[in-house]
Amino acid sequence: MDPMTSSIEYHCTTSQMLVDEGRTFDAVLALEVIQHVANPANPCQRSHNTLYN
Repeated sequence: MDPMTSSIEYHCTTSQMLVDEGRTFDAVLALEVIQHVANPANPCQRSHNTLYN
């Protein structure tokens, strides 16, 4: 396993669940998502709230 990527965690979840769990991350990737939600600002803001300060 590549030591540069071995500590990466992938989660298939919702941004709301991450906020509710109080989880924080270095980065959030939302691939192929924005075009499928009615109000893209909501998941973007919730994802932003899970980032380390």
